[in-house]
This record gives sequence, C-alpha cells and structure tokens, in this order.
Amino acid sequence: IVAAAGQSRRHPPNKLLIEIDGKSVIRRTVESLLPLGFPVVVVLGYQADETRQVLRRLDSPTLQIVENVNYISGMASSLSTGIRALPEGLDYFAFVPGDKPFLSLTTIQSTLNFMTEHRPLILVPEFENLPGHPTYFSSTLRSEFYKLSGDTGGREILKKYAGSVETMVVDDPNITLDMDRWLESHGK
Repeated sequence: IVAAAGQSRRHPPNKLLIEIDGKSVIRRTVESLLPLGFPVVVVLGYQADETRQVLRRLDSPTLQIVENVNYISGMASSLSTGIRALPEGLDYFAFVPGDKPFLSLTTIQSTLNFMTEHRPLILVPEFENLPGHPTYFSSTLRSEFYKLSGDTGGREILKKYAGSVETMVVDDPNITLDMDRWLESHGK
C-alpha cells in the first residue's frame, strides 16, 4: 500500500509531483514496487487528479489506484482505504509512504526473503537504528487498522504489538530517506 494522500504541508504544493531526473517522486516510488509482482495499491487524496495523471502512464496489472475522499482526517483513513482495496488471501501487506523515491528493489527483496523465512507478525527494516519502509504487517492485523483514527498511521499497531515486532537491519539508507529530508538536505 502506497500512502499518497497527504497534503504535503512541509513542502507544498505537492512533493509527490516533484520531478527527479525527469520522473515524479510518486512514479519512482511506485515503479520500485511493481517488479515484485505483488498487488500495489496507491491511495490518493490531496491533488488526486494530478497524481492519478502521473500514475496513468504506468502499465501494470498489479497496480490499483484508489481514492480516500476522507484524506483530510489523517493517515489512518488512508491506510484503511488501502487495506480494503487489497485482495483477500494475502499473508502480509506493507506500507510505503509515497515520498520514498529511492527504494531499492534489492533491499525490498531481501526484506521479503526475511519475511518468508521468519514469518513475523510485523517486520520493520532498520538502517543505523532508524526504522524504515516498507513496514510489513501480517494480514491477521487488518481489522486493527480499521480501528485507528487521525494521523497515527501504523505507529499505534507497532506500539500495541511491540513484543511481536521484528526488525531487520539493512545496509541501505534509502529505507529512511523521504522527500522532506531529501529536500532539506538539498537546501529546498
């Protein structure tokens, strides 16, 4: 699930539409996930039409674009919207913020391999003790997300199930790098 509904308050008008080497941030993020062959649900909200236009150029049977009309209420409603759009029968789902254009297919594949081997309830990749994305959740936790409200995102679930969270150390700073940090490091 790619969370792409936020209002981009720190870097208006919309950091997801900023281009890096000729491609928008949201397109780069989604393109990093499509080769995996899993369903990729992108949840739009703020400037949904503009973002949808950018993503329409992607041709993939695994890509689904949904809109959270209630995006103004916070991240929780976007996560619920994304989870509801997922097909039944998945063992896990993962969250990726839409502003993660530097995710590595190799790193994501290594986290998936870890998931297959260890089968944790929740998996959080880490770089230098910082949590990153994608963050994976067992599908048994789907209903927990429907109970969330506001702008909490998955943090409440991570707290509630802290004893069942496994971390995987990766040698990839891009799991923690979002556009806010990238723009600030580039003086923007």
